[in-house]
Amino acid sequence: MTIRPATARDLPAIRDLHLANWRASYAGALPEAFLGAPVAQEMAARWAALPPVGDILLVAGAGEGFVLVRPGHPEGPLIESLHVAAEARGSGLGEALLRAAAAELDRRGHRAMWLEVLDENTAARRFYKRMSGVEGPVFADEICGNPVPARKIHWARLDNFPGAGEKNAKPA
Repeated sequence: MTIRPATARDLPAIRDLHLANWRASYAGALPEAFLGAPVAQEMAARWAALPPVGDILLVAGAGEGFVLVRPGHPEGPLIESLHVAAEARGSGLGEALLRAAAAELDRRGHRAMWLEVLDENTAARRFYKRMSGVEGPVFADEICGNPVPARKIHWARLDNFPGAGEKNAKPA
């Protein structure tokens, strides 16, 4: 499984995967009307260019998954997006992407990371718990102006991250 830094050529596949996953994962949590043209426009704008220098955007395979990390977030390194194609779920790809992100953050001198997940996304919450994430309480969040209940997941020590060290997937 190859995990590497994304290039501009990866952006259409990233956009399409992000859009498909939002439509599938957020059905019922966000208004149906938003999940049509408005979310397509949101993703087109979001993935029109690579993220700012300093951010980490890694892709796996030919569009099977990606992770976007914002190391400079005021609350510490934020895993902003982690998405795996439906057909690749259960293959270890999400775990490899998360490990690669943790390894890159550790290489840059960061010692922790966190993310937000919808409270009702129980599959993702189970995955993050299996990956040693510590779940916080439910809080009121929003996605593109739409209110949603969410939780923060924290990894306080990347050196204790599952597979830390030699086993961590390294970006090619």
